[in-house]
Amino acid sequence: MKKILSFILAGLLILSLAVPCFAEGGEFDYAAALGDLEGYSFDKFDKQWKYYRAYTKSYSDAKVIIGMHAIGEKGGSALYDVSLYVKILDLDGNILYEVKSIDLLLGEALYSYKNLYVAEDASFAFLGEDGQLLIEALAACDPEDASVRLGWGTSQLSFDLDPDMLTDSLIEFCQAYLENDLWAYCNNKAAFETLEKVYSLTLNGEPIRRGDAA
Repeated sequence: MKKILSFILAGLLILSLAVPCFAEGGEFDYAAALGDLEGYSFDKFDKQWKYYRAYTKSYSDAKVIIGMHAIGEKGGSALYDVSLYVKILDLDGNILYEVKSIDLLLGEALYSYKNLYVAEDASFAFLGEDGQLLIEALAACDPEDASVRLGWGTSQLSFDLDPDMLTDSLIEFCQAYLENDLWAYCNNKAAFETLEKVYSLTLNGEPIRRGDAA
């Protein structure tokens, strides 16, 4: 039942992306705002922009990738997807483990997704209204005091995040995202609200309450 619900909600997001919501979103000069940043790209065929940054950690037999991306609607300028994604790959670049949960410890604040959406190529957390708190927290965090824990099945992997790499990847993404107020240009906020009810974020083990400080 859980897997069926996951597919239904993922389909809801996909459908919402295909049908622009004119009540939200707006014109965004993505080329001027993001064009000079590492991680920005533009697909000339789909007329679609993307901005992403990713943190990587390599082991002798695996690579961990924790990334964040913002993607524009095809043929338009509005933001239609902003997500955090996680991959654990083998040495051939294939998924080694399907990550089911992620905990980000930023100082004394613990941001957790205990239920990620697992797709073929990665596991995702959809960064809607609640997810903005995580973006704000990462943008303002002390990179010397950040750790992550990933879970799959009954196994877990935890490690401290390298300050320089964190600053040049996820923190850079979050700061650029906030400086350009990308959430204001989102054209499908209702879909994210629905998704966040299932793939929810908690702060210090408690549900997010609007107005919580980052």
